[in-house]
Amino acid sequence: MKTKELLQKIAEFQKQLEEHQKLWSNSLDITISEYPIKNQDVLRQQSRELCRSLGQLRPFLERFKTSWAMYLPDTDVTWDGLDVSVGLDNVAAIKGDSIESVIPSIDQIIGKLQNMDQDKEILFEKQSVKGADEEVFELRPNIYGIGFNLKALRKKWRKHRK
Repeated sequence: MKTKELLQKIAEFQKQLEEHQKLWSNSLDITISEYPIKNQDVLRQQSRELCRSLGQLRPFLERFKTSWAMYLPDTDVTWDGLDVSVGLDNVAAIKGDSIESVIPSIDQIIGKLQNMDQDKEILFEKQSVKGADEEVFELRPNIYGIGFNLKALRKKWRKHRK
């Protein structure tokens, strides 16, 4: 993807995230402020669109900022700020802080992209470990920044089952 295309997609993602933030915060009730109680259908639709956009953009976002992990020392809880920002499953304190952290980070990525040659092809590099014949294990840091998700075990598993 060319720099200018990626820049447009990330800027659009940020705009959608900011719109989601406004609607989400206006949908919280003062008495029970953990989860939104108004506009739930619109919030769900926004969340689905943001999740899909994040699925497309995550490899590129992680190229410019490798960790999106957030930490709450009082409870010793760690989470992925990108995932929480676009989802609806977390309490207001965590989601609100995540969005407040993600938006400026995206601004920094936009700034880096604006400083690059706009016709340059931007690639993302997958970290991988060879070992399953022709298949490769794709490593993706979990929310703690360690460990990985094994995506491709099919051939090795098929051989093992025989």
